[in-house]
Amino acid sequence: MAHLPRGADERSVIAAARVQSVGWYGMSPRRSSGARDPAQLVLGFGNLGERAIRAGVEEVAGILRGERETALAPQ
Repeated sequence: MAHLPRGADERSVIAAARVQSVGWYGMSPRRSSGARDPAQLVLGFGNLGERAIRAGVEEVAGILRGERETALAPQ
């Protein structure tokens, strides 16, 4: 589980990650209430090597820093 920074939109982060070929999943669909807050990612590293994991984490970090498609909720 990874907690996203305040203001990050879980769905936007996931969509931007997929554009970069990173398959992450949001926590909100797994909650009985479907609540979107707090924004969190469910991490799974099955059948991946260390390089692929590192690259995926770096891609998501770039998204959150604004270096990739925006992940912040519209203001």
